[in-house]
Amino acid sequence: MDRRTKFPIPKPPELQCKFVPATVGLPNEENTGWLNIIVQCLCNAEPFVKYFLANGHQTDLRKKYGINMEKEGRVVNGLAQLFQNMWNPSTPGTLRDMKNKFKKIIGQVYPQWKGDDLQDAFEFLVILLDTLSEELDLRATKPTQYRHALVWKAVWLHYKIFIPLVHMTLFSKDKSEQQLEAEMIAGYLNRFKTIVQDNFIGFIRTSVTCSRCNKDTLTFDPSMTLWLPFPMPNENSGDAVTLADCFDCYTAPEKISGSYFCVHCQKEFGVVKQTKLWLTPQIWVICLNRFGTRGVPTLGKRVDYPIEGLDLSPWVKSPRNEGNIYDLFGVVTYSSFDGSLNRGYYAAYCKNPVDHAWRKFSDERVEIVNLDVAYSKEKIQEEAYVLFYTRRGHAN
Repeated sequence: MDRRTKFPIPKPPELQCKFVPATVGLPNEENTGWLNIIVQCLCNAEPFVKYFLANGHQTDLRKKYGINMEKEGRVVNGLAQLFQNMWNPSTPGTLRDMKNKFKKIIGQVYPQWKGDDLQDAFEFLVILLDTLSEELDLRATKPTQYRHALVWKAVWLHYKIFIPLVHMTLFSKDKSEQQLEAEMIAGYLNRFKTIVQDNFIGFIRTSVTCSRCNKDTLTFDPSMTLWLPFPMPNENSGDAVTLADCFDCYTAPEKISGSYFCVHCQKEFGVVKQTKLWLTPQIWVICLNRFGTRGVPTLGKRVDYPIEGLDLSPWVKSPRNEGNIYDLFGVVTYSSFDGSLNRGYYAAYCKNPVDHAWRKFSDERVEIVNLDVAYSKEKIQEEAYVLFYTRRGHAN
């Protein structure tokens, strides 16, 4: 077990007075629903949040920055303060101040997130996780500007996977798959090791097969999230698709026409590309591509996804994976007023790690829900945008 997961969750005496941690709403001032729901989901991610509750972040920030830890670790500190107020009894005014302080910090670090425009919650999550990793990473060597630029490129190009921090692809025409895997993990962990990596990082294996020589070139990439496409209409006969359909689409062989340089032939030919999951993380964040898959609008498309027992075995390639069964603990929904991201409303459904009840978070309003009933009454299958799964046997 990593040292960062050994910190105990504080047990304040207020818990005996019917206060349940991580069950408070956040005010939606300056149109910050996109920020609120991501904070709520992360606040209920037990293996992640308990590191901040036990002040593990202060230990790491002190090692890295010394007396400058407050300035250099401002996003980490801002989120930790918000978490700690959400896990302990706090007045509405205190929560509002902590949330507004955190929003201000985000705007200072990323000016594009200032103001009251409606933002993409998934993009915010990606940027937030990367920034937390950067501020906490004791082994980081790349300049901040370079790292942030790479993250934004990955987000805006809508990559099938998000490649965090520094591109860590390893490939060879001579080395075995086992050799590449060993080099991949060692190389990555020698550069990056934080609470984010401990919980959110998986690895993706991509094979590219040359149409001329039929030989493969393998690459391995770290991934914080999965961006799953929807199958084309003729690939699924019903009105709804399943999460398994989306995984099948994500991992299906894809013919790429045009020129691709083959390291075996030393010439350019067409290829067949295929992506597989290699090593899965403790927490899988899955984004459903609601804003267009190959020109097909998917807002309002029903997706059937399991609450318990998501089995990733059919799509995992590595025989050394620690476990492929996952349980849901968070859902971000998005309801569009006009079929776009510009006018809509976010909500979050989270399973609490203390009393194990599901709650709907709609800004300041919080209510206990039966998720099975909510499937039919609240359209969370039609509006699901981001899914948070945790590996069974580890948390939630």
